[in-house]
Amino acid sequence: MNNIYITYNNKPILADVVIMRLGLIFLLIGTHTFAPYSGSWESLPNSNDLSIYKYFSSFAHYISMPALIFISGYLFGHTWQRTTAQPFKTFVFKKFKRLIIPSIIFSFFYFLLFKDTTLPTSKVSYAIVNGCGHLWFLPMLFWCFICCYLLHKSKIDNKIIIALLAILSILPIPTLPLRLSSTCTYLVFFYLGSIMQISGVGGVMNNKAIALIILVASYFFLQFGLLMVQDFEFSSLIQKVLYLLTVNAAKLLLGLSGIGIAFIATQMFLSKNSIIAESIIILSTYCYGIYIIHQFILMLFYYNTPIADIINPFVLPWIAFIATLLLSVFITAITLRTKIGRFLIG
Repeated sequence: MNNIYITYNNKPILADVVIMRLGLIFLLIGTHTFAPYSGSWESLPNSNDLSIYKYFSSFAHYISMPALIFISGYLFGHTWQRTTAQPFKTFVFKKFKRLIIPSIIFSFFYFLLFKDTTLPTSKVSYAIVNGCGHLWFLPMLFWCFICCYLLHKSKIDNKIIIALLAILSILPIPTLPLRLSSTCTYLVFFYLGSIMQISGVGGVMNNKAIALIILVASYFFLQFGLLMVQDFEFSSLIQKVLYLLTVNAAKLLLGLSGIGIAFIATQMFLSKNSIIAESIIILSTYCYGIYIIHQFILMLFYYNTPIADIINPFVLPWIAFIATLLLSVFITAITLRTKIGRFLIG
């Protein structure tokens, strides 16, 4: 694969990762900013009067979340030669320290701030270990790393693995502990990202603009298709299973389209911009911290201040988006200046 590198602190960095990660974190904050209008979060005063906003969260989600998982796999594939040389126990320990420990620590504070602390200790502990709120992403990603490591070590043909993971992603799997259900859904995106680096798949693409137009059209078509079937009523178990299979298949295709949109748009941007400012590179290194911090800010902003009653409902989410983005960047920058901060989100 023809990787484009930039240098920061005398280290080579993948240019497409820098740009793609930044764009995706913007989309992710947008996803959660408009979550109260889509029904994903508790609604805000007068939020039902702004019907147009209910689409924003969903349209951003199926690009941001699958593509963030894809880019994690993409980076994993890029470091595979170094990773495969180390013992499996060492690899697991590093990912546990990187993902599970921050998840547990920040989930503790998330539960303390936003959840019912009068619940039995066993339920509180279970929720924290699973990852509260948006922190579900961290244990899910941990399992993606572990599974992907083992799959690459297995030497099974990539086409067979991709086919099996695609089937796994659309099966109506019941809720499993430690976010293993989410891992079943998203592992295919992570694995695809890894093999693009390890196998050198997806080099220079001709007609990027045409491909991007087709993907965007497919993305909108699938989005509206999901909206049309979301109120479908089923009268039997078979109908329910078929419905879930159809919806999950549409979500898989949406995720793949979203990844394609993000990846190709990034390649097109880099073809026109060969130099990336140092400030952009630094912001990209903040993305992990921004992910962890942003939802704390949004939840406090929406549900623990009177701001939703004061600001015009039409402009509220835009102010929330800007405030959350700026505060997340600021808090991440300050936190990374400390030893504990670098350990948790560095």
